[in-house]
Amino acid sequence: MVPVRPRKSPKRRPRRDHRAVRRAQNTASAILAVSGATLVTIGTIAWATPRQSPELLQRAVTHSLQATPWFDPGATIFTTPLPDGSIPAPERLDCVVRNGGRDKQLRQPADADQLGSRVQAGSSLVPVVVVGASGPGAEVTCSGAYLANREVWLLPTLPSISAVPLSVVIGGVGCLGIGLLINPRARGSRG
Repeated sequence: MVPVRPRKSPKRRPRRDHRAVRRAQNTASAILAVSGATLVTIGTIAWATPRQSPELLQRAVTHSLQATPWFDPGATIFTTPLPDGSIPAPERLDCVVRNGGRDKQLRQPADADQLGSRVQAGSSLVPVVVVGASGPGAEVTCSGAYLANREVWLLPTLPSISAVPLSVVIGGVGCLGIGLLINPRARGSRG
């Protein structure tokens, strides 16, 4: 007869406190849900805010600027190039932005290699000076002699809407989804 070995009792794993785990899951899912809803709201507002509309600037005439949407670099002044094909210096346009009672001379040259040229009303335009982001009620005035015989346009810096607001919305939807996956009640657990 074969001797029978006594069975070893299985090792018991220590019991974990499931309430603490569920509390952590609920807290994490709530934080992710609030963060996701906030990101979706911010991205939607930034996407829906209108951008600067193209505007032909005239010498010594004040033109109003639209408020810049979130995540947008603002506006840039474009003009027709000089006869030799070069870009005029920002000082030749002599532009000033008034925002809330403060005057700011526009002297920062635009990067023509990065922005490229644009076509507006049948004219090829090159970037000259950066206006940047502006708040509500901002105005721009250009009084340089260059405006007397050349087309000068105020255009959005980017030719299309920035992809950042869409990325923020996608990140917010991702946070909402992860928060839903972490939540124990969404998985059918009670507690």
